[in-house]
Amino acid sequence: RVADAVSYLMLKPVEVLRNEGLRFAASTLAYYKVSMVKGSLPEETMRDVEATVSVVKRFEERMLETYLERKKREEANVSPILNGPERLRAASAVYEAVSSHGSLSEIPSFLYMNHMDRNSIFYRTLPSKEELEKTVEKIKSGMRFKIDIDMESIEREATQALWDWDRKNKSKEKIIAKYRELGKGTHFKSFTFPEEDYARYLLRKEVLSKGIRRILNRLSVYYNVAGEDFRRESGYLDLQEAIQVIASQSQRSDVFVEDELRYRKQAWVILVDASTSLKAFSGEVRDIALSLAEVAKNLFLDKHSWSIFAFNDRFYIIKDFSENYSRIVCARIGGIEHSGMTYLPDAIKVASDSLRERYEETKILLVVSDAFPVGYRNIDEELRNRVRTVIRSGIHVLGIGVNSEGVKKYFPVSCIVRNPYELMKSFVKAFFQYMSMM
Repeated sequence: RVADAVSYLMLKPVEVLRNEGLRFAASTLAYYKVSMVKGSLPEETMRDVEATVSVVKRFEERMLETYLERKKREEANVSPILNGPERLRAASAVYEAVSSHGSLSEIPSFLYMNHMDRNSIFYRTLPSKEELEKTVEKIKSGMRFKIDIDMESIEREATQALWDWDRKNKSKEKIIAKYRELGKGTHFKSFTFPEEDYARYLLRKEVLSKGIRRILNRLSVYYNVAGEDFRRESGYLDLQEAIQVIASQSQRSDVFVEDELRYRKQAWVILVDASTSLKAFSGEVRDIALSLAEVAKNLFLDKHSWSIFAFNDRFYIIKDFSENYSRIVCARIGGIEHSGMTYLPDAIKVASDSLRERYEETKILLVVSDAFPVGYRNIDEELRNRVRTVIRSGIHVLGIGVNSEGVKKYFPVSCIVRNPYELMKSFVKAFFQYMSMM
């Protein structure tokens, strides 16, 4: 409740909010969270606020009752309680109440919540400790909480949270500095992280899950046959394995090992075109990037052996090699937006240089683009030379053309994909062909 108190104290009085819809929504949010409205409202509007919050509270109580009943009966699946008609009725009632007061200029949320867009309903001045303690007591009294809040413990937690936040920021700055150094001499305007949209990522992952599973299954079969399982039907006899087979009277004959392991450790870089030329296919590009990222996550035991970048006339770090595939990385994939020029040769340079630093034997660069470079003089010739240079350095380059055959012009090995559902057939086929050439 301390976070609620901070948000309430920094909230602007509702009467200074010019948009009527925003005024009502902010009042409803505050009343729901702390049972108070900051500022004054007309009596009729206040009654609407109370009625709207009452609908949500009743829904919560009903859901809690249903959950406890099912838990008591030891039912394994309690998720349907979140998808019933009661939820729809409650959501419809809230929507009607908010829309009856006008359109929203923004979606209000407390400071610690996920922000859908800009949030202009707060002052920037932090409240004093005394104000905070008084407000916490008012919230406890108004909402009838019978709990003691240890402010010293909260201060320690806040200090730890700030320290973690600062550490993460420094880590991000270090990553950006690394790519800024790798990108010296390129035409990129900046090196940064993209916006984050975790909700969009979750929605698309659910839709694409079957296709991702198929790609992963086929690649897993390939690696199992050609790589990590190095027991063979001929070679040097593994004496311990042979004794176990004889003792168990098994019909197995894979008791030999090769003199060298055929599996080569791999490092991947997935490079995604986020320029204006692919804006009409922005959903497809994002879906392909998401699918490849999910495949890489499940395919490699070492979570630091792959990375993913996006580019236009800026270079975006979605996942650095040093990062785990966390919710933040997933949110960055969901936040990919299309704008700007297509600095494809520059992006390949930065991506390949980051890949060249890796210790893995096999380095693979997957380029998702329409392969129409735009932005400066002789950029198409620069792209040809860049791809040749990267291939000569020992990095394997595979072009994935998004609804475009332009990749064939620049990439010796490529495939054309019109949507993420074609990714399984086209990408896997091209990948197998390429790996057989290595």
